[in-house]
Amino acid sequence: MSEHGDKQSSAQADNQVDSQVNKQTYKQNLSGSNLTGWRKQLHVFFNAVVFFTRLPAPSYIQFNESFLQDAARYFPLVGAIVAALVWCSLSLALFILPVPIAVILAMIVSVLITGAFHEDGLADCADAFGGGYGKEQILTIMHDSRLGTYGVIALCASLGLKFCLLFYLVSYSVTFYIQFNSQLLVILLLANSLSRWLAVVLMYCTPYVAFTGSSKSKPIASSVTRLSVVIASVTALGFLSLAANTFGWLVFAALPLLLAIVYILARRYFIRHIGGVNGDCLGAVQQVSELFMLLTLCAFAHSGCI
Repeated sequence: MSEHGDKQSSAQADNQVDSQVNKQTYKQNLSGSNLTGWRKQLHVFFNAVVFFTRLPAPSYIQFNESFLQDAARYFPLVGAIVAALVWCSLSLALFILPVPIAVILAMIVSVLITGAFHEDGLADCADAFGGGYGKEQILTIMHDSRLGTYGVIALCASLGLKFCLLFYLVSYSVTFYIQFNSQLLVILLLANSLSRWLAVVLMYCTPYVAFTGSSKSKPIASSVTRLSVVIASVTALGFLSLAANTFGWLVFAALPLLLAIVYILARRYFIRHIGGVNGDCLGAVQQVSELFMLLTLCAFAHSGCI
């Protein structure tokens, strides 16, 4: 009996070891070392989605720095997902609610989806560059989690302007509901995808700086590859082509020119004051470029160009 019990215990121990080895191998496979092709890109894509939004990912998705380093290529696509969800909420709200209330609810949905990720960067930048003098002080204020006067003003101005712009764009074509609905989707896709593409280009072309060695955005911002920029650019170009089909070639040409101006001014400003960019700077650029694109589309609509 004793010998039989020893053999049974030995067999159970071997099974436990085999099970642990299998689990370890499974984790190593999911960590990215053995993933290739579309399976790896699926993990990279969901790393980008979870990093920039509060949207859930499938349970089998692994989150690690290796996948996060390649996530920048999917930033415009993440923006398109946010835009589609906001468009759905706005379209549904317009069936039963006045335009101003529907627009406010859509903006709330947008903030809930992204967790105010980019708005936080805008507020931190406003506080830091508004109240700081010199690189060290600017980065210190930026690292502070408290919200200051400049940040409050920037958030109020940004959200207030976005409400006015969306309200006008919705009201402009509200009598032609089918056309308005498709046009609004294209507007949201352009604003959300191209603004995130601009952040990718800025990350690739500008040194990364941070207050400390650790930063939530550092794995992405400090390791953007040329391939990621190309993939993000092709995606952005696909969404930009919608502008030509929906609004004409004037908008197709105007938006890249606008983004180029924002890029040049933002890059020059950040390099001059802190020597590069960080996550807060990229969030601010995303918000500012989104607002300028909405402002440009409003100007075209008001002048009858679209």
